[in-house]
Amino acid sequence: MDITKTAAGGRLLYQRLLNPLQCIKSLNHRYDQIDFFLQQADIKQPLGKALKETPDLERCLGRLSLGRAFPRDLSAVRESLRQSQNLMTLLKGDSPFQTLSKIYSKLPELKNTLEDAIEESIPVYIEDGYFIKAGYSAELDKVRYTAQNAQQLMKGLEEKYIKETEIQNLRIRYNKLIGYYIEVTPSHLSKVPEYFKQKQKISTATRFTTDKLLMLESEIMQASHKIIKLETELFSDLCAQTLESYYDLLALSQEISVVDVSLALAILSEKYTYVRPEVVEDASIFNIQKARHPVVEATLKEKFHANDCTHNQDTSFLLLTGPNMAGKSTYLRQ
Repeated sequence: MDITKTAAGGRLLYQRLLNPLQCIKSLNHRYDQIDFFLQQADIKQPLGKALKETPDLERCLGRLSLGRAFPRDLSAVRESLRQSQNLMTLLKGDSPFQTLSKIYSKLPELKNTLEDAIEESIPVYIEDGYFIKAGYSAELDKVRYTAQNAQQLMKGLEEKYIKETEIQNLRIRYNKLIGYYIEVTPSHLSKVPEYFKQKQKISTATRFTTDKLLMLESEIMQASHKIIKLETELFSDLCAQTLESYYDLLALSQEISVVDVSLALAILSEKYTYVRPEVVEDASIFNIQKARHPVVEATLKEKFHANDCTHNQDTSFLLLTGPNMAGKSTYLRQ
């Protein structure tokens, strides 16, 4: 039964099955939504694609509200807003999903902010850095330039040492344990000048440092720490701005779920030739012709045998009999 494209759509379908409606007006509105997709066959595929690319906005909002968000959660909010625009374009005109446009009309400012601030390629953790776009913060851009320039100076220092020592395979490298170091292979140790200070010795090379290298390393580390600090502050600010629209975003997520479930049920209706029931106020009238249990039918290899069920004012109760495994429970549930 669940061929929804989004996680939130799957949850909504589950809740609808657990809590069937009793309000005829609400029921007919749901049927209208399904009918809309049955009559608009050309938008089903692009709509399904847009829904498939829509992140789980509801879960992202949960992490944001608890203060446990990651950079990718802001990216997911932005992507949800992008896909909402695509959905509205496809659902333009007199569709039974006008609520989507009304909710989205409150959110373009947030979308523009996230578009300006968040990179397309996002790291998992804040500490990984570089998830804020260049141009969003002048202060951050300045610190990044310092860090990048220091890296270029590091490359220049490597070339300088190669020229001075005539060690062609000399390399300045980095690891988290000992930081930056100059690596020289055993065959060239005799060429190492006195101002090279040994830092570490391994079987394949000896690692050195110099006063100049230590100074550059300090500049790079300070810049890197400041980048993380600034990006963390900007991230917190963006989270706060997003949470200001919490209820609108939650409503948007729920409306996207409604579109998803309606589309999924329309596709199922076409596949299994379901028809729209006529719902009446009189509870004593119950007349179903050629009914089929949707779950049982989907799992059967052979054809499902349809059943009728009629109950009216002249019928006070129905007695259903038969041997075990004859299909009594299936008949009742369908």
